[in-house]
Amino acid sequence: VRDFLADGDRLRSGETTAARFRSALGRAGLALTEGTLRALCEAFRSPKNRDMISWRLFLDALWTGESEYSSIEVPAVSTELSPVELRALGETMKRLKTLVDQRRLHLKPSFQDYDKHNRCSCSKEQLAAVADKMQLKTSSNEVDLLFKAFKVPEGLHPVGKDFF
Repeated sequence: VRDFLADGDRLRSGETTAARFRSALGRAGLALTEGTLRALCEAFRSPKNRDMISWRLFLDALWTGESEYSSIEVPAVSTELSPVELRALGETMKRLKTLVDQRRLHLKPSFQDYDKHNRCSCSKEQLAAVADKMQLKTSSNEVDLLFKAFKVPEGLHPVGKDFF
């Protein structure tokens, strides 16, 4: 993480722009929601220049676990599933796990076929296509339920489509 953040700080001042801070965290492989990124940017805003993010303070807090930053409020992601949907989701997941275990299926390469930009996500149609390709016999209601439960929060991807 340090290397990615330092690359964005050409003057080696310990500060970088919010866009470069977000980009560095993304390149480091941290999948953070838009709300989490906003909270981090606000919490580690530079005291000298309010337009910049102090990435050195961020790293210090990350490595030392400073209690000053432990109170950062990050918006929770709501799945908005009813108790009936949660029960159906549990049954669907149990059934899919059994099928995958019995057939010794490896699903990751099938999902990677649809993930050319390494976002670790796919659309609802792509989810249904993988399930069909692997012969998991999922109904459209089950695909809708899986998508609703594991949908990527808004703002994480700059694309107009919904992603799983």
